[in-house]
Amino acid sequence: MNYLPIAISVLLAFLLLFALVKAARAKRLAKKAEKHAERVKEAEESLVNLFGHVSQTVRTYYEDKNVNSGELKAALVSHFTTSAQKSFASGCAAYFAYDGEQGTLKLSECSGIFPSCLDISEEKLKLVAGNDAKLQEYLKGTSFPLHLTPFAAAVDQKRVVVLGKNECEEKVRYKVYALWGMLIVPVRSQGAVTGVLVIANKAHKAQYDSEDVELARGMSEIVSWTLNYLAMIEGVREKASVDSQLETAASIQSHLLPKSRAQMGIVEAEAFYKTAYRVGGDYFDFIEVDEDHLGILVADVSGKGIPAGLVMASTRALMSALSKHVLSPSKLLTDLNTHLIQLIPEEMFVTASYAVINTKTGEMLCAEAGHEPFLAALGGQPVVTCENRGMVLSILDSEIFGPSLKDTAYQLQKGDMVLFYTDGAVEALNRKKEEFTRERLSVALENARNLSPYEALLSIQGRLSKFTEGEPPYDDVTLVAVKIN
Repeated sequence: MNYLPIAISVLLAFLLLFALVKAARAKRLAKKAEKHAERVKEAEESLVNLFGHVSQTVRTYYEDKNVNSGELKAALVSHFTTSAQKSFASGCAAYFAYDGEQGTLKLSECSGIFPSCLDISEEKLKLVAGNDAKLQEYLKGTSFPLHLTPFAAAVDQKRVVVLGKNECEEKVRYKVYALWGMLIVPVRSQGAVTGVLVIANKAHKAQYDSEDVELARGMSEIVSWTLNYLAMIEGVREKASVDSQLETAASIQSHLLPKSRAQMGIVEAEAFYKTAYRVGGDYFDFIEVDEDHLGILVADVSGKGIPAGLVMASTRALMSALSKHVLSPSKLLTDLNTHLIQLIPEEMFVTASYAVINTKTGEMLCAEAGHEPFLAALGGQPVVTCENRGMVLSILDSEIFGPSLKDTAYQLQKGDMVLFYTDGAVEALNRKKEEFTRERLSVALENARNLSPYEALLSIQGRLSKFTEGEPPYDDVTLVAVKIN
C-alpha cells in the first residue's frame, strides 16, 4: 500500500490547521493591540482633562476672592478620582481623606464600586453585602484606623504602593467583590499626606505595573501641588502676606524637583538649580526611560512666580506620564506639546532640550524645542555648540510643531562631557550690564572637561559668580553636566 498520498494529505491538513491557528492568533493580537491603543488614548484624554480642571481651579481661586476653597477642593478630588478610574482602565477609584491627628481614613469620593468594607462587624457585613448603596454609605460614614487598612505603607512612606492578587488576598479584609490588584497613591498638602487615592481591579484582570506607578505619581503630584496652592492662597488671604505665599510656593516647588544627581550605567549626571524669584520657571529632570536609557530634560517656562511654577509642575507630571519607553526625543516633545497647548495660558510657552542616552553604549539622541543649544566636550576636540532648534512648546499645533523638530545622534565616548543649561546662565549680567554669553560658558566647560560632573558644575558656578560680581540674578539658572565614565 502506498502511504505517500496519505502522508501528504495529513501534512497538508496539519499545515492548513497551523495556518488557521496562526491567522486566528494574529487576529487576536491585532484586536488586543487595538484595544490597548484605545485604552492609551482614553487614558491620555482623561489625564489632559484632569490637568485642564487643575488649571481652571487655580485660575478661579486666584482671580475670584469670593469663591469657596472647600468647594473647589471637593470638585478637584471628585474630578481626580473619576479621571484616575478612566486613566487606569480600572473597575474602581476611591479617594480617602486622611486625618493625620486621629490616624484615620474616611471615604470622600468613589468612582465605581469599592470592593472592600475595610473593617466591619459580621452583622453589619450581612446588611451591606450585595447592596452597593449601603456599602458606599457605610464607607463614607465610617472612619477607619490607618493601621487596620492596607494603605499604611503608602501613607507612612509617602510613596505609591502596588498590591498584586496574592497581596490583596493577604492584606485586604472583608472583600465584598473579587479583587485582583490595587494601586495606592498618597496625596500631600503642605508636606503631609492628606488623602489616599486607591485604584482597584485593572481591566481584563491585568496587574498594575511600573508605567502605572509613574503615571499615578505624576497625577498625584499635580493634584498635591494644586491642593498646596489652594491652602497657600487661603493662608495668604488670612494673613494678607505675599511673602508667606512665595515662601510656601518655593517650598512646594523644591519637593517637585528631582535629586540633583543621577547615575545609570556608564552615564553620570549632576544638576545645579537656582531661582531668581523664589518660585522658578526652570525645570530639569532625570528620567529612567527603560533599563538601558536615561532621559535628560532641561526646560524653561516663560514668566516667573506662581504661574510659571504651575506650568513647570504640569510639565513634570506630563513627562512622567508620557516618557516611558519613548526613545525618540522629538516624538516625546511633540506629544508633550499636544497636551501643553490645551493646558497653559496662550501668553505662556515652554522651551526644552531633551536627550535620551543609551547607558551601555553612550549613543545619545537629542531634540530641542526653542531651547538654548547644549555644549559638548568630545574627545580631545574643542568644545562645540550642538544647535538643533525647533519651535517652542505650547504655541503651535503639533501638526506644525512636530516637523520643526528632529532627532540628532551623537556617539559619546569615555571622558566626554555634555552641558545643558537655560538662558539664565548665558544672560547673567555683571555690574557693567554685560552678559556672561555662551562663549564664556564654553570656556568654562573647556576648563572643567576633565573633572567629575559635580566638580565641573562647581567650577562653572565659580566663574559665573565671579563674573556677575554679586549682582542679583535676573533669571533662573539651571546647569546639567553629563559625563561618560
